[in-house]
Amino acid sequence: MENKNSWGSQETFAAIWLIAALIIAILIPFWKDLSLPIFTILFLALPLIHLIRRKNAQQIGMGNIELGKILKWAAINLGALIVIYLIFEPWSGAYAFLLEQATTINSTDPTFAWLRLFEGPAGWAGMFLFSGLISIFGEELCFRGWILNRLKPNIGSFWANVIQAAIFTLPQLVVAFMMPSLAMGLVYGLVYAFGAIGLINGWISMKTGAIWPNLIAASVMNLILSIVILGI
Repeated sequence: MENKNSWGSQETFAAIWLIAALIIAILIPFWKDLSLPIFTILFLALPLIHLIRRKNAQQIGMGNIELGKILKWAAINLGALIVIYLIFEPWSGAYAFLLEQATTINSTDPTFAWLRLFEGPAGWAGMFLFSGLISIFGEELCFRGWILNRLKPNIGSFWANVIQAAIFTLPQLVVAFMMPSLAMGLVYGLVYAFGAIGLINGWISMKTGAIWPNLIAASVMNLILSIVILGI
């Protein structure tokens, strides 16, 4: 990985995105009386601090790569996610349970609240943009960008990927334990969080040197699942 120590256009782009995402992640909940996304704020703030100190966007997964490479690996990622969810979601209902909880009238989740606050295309657009630019972006940035790239030089690609996926899964286990059945919790925690998002996205991040394919695939998959499960 490039170990430059100079500020360039990619670092400026990354800093603007991160600062804007942090501001929106804090202001939107106050504006719409929603829960403050503490984890998302943390996932954005830590890589931003690293970016400011090291002056290297590539080290947090926000390096510049060719569009063709982004689209190729985004398609591979999305295809893998579709296969996994087609296998496990029909009988487990794990993601459907999460969506139903996140979109109830009393829910204050800032990612899915858009579907409740705005009707029609405006609600779907709000959810897609907030997840892609802030919440899902924060997860990919922190785990498949910053943490993965911090670990890889010291312990190698394989263990770096396993460890970042495990760290990512830990807070997800809180949600998994709250699910109505053991099977549902295991699918969400081990298959979706650790396997599909953690390991597969980590592997693709290492193949491409950036989080962009993961961000596209995860955001599109989230939109597809939401539309299929909740309906338009």
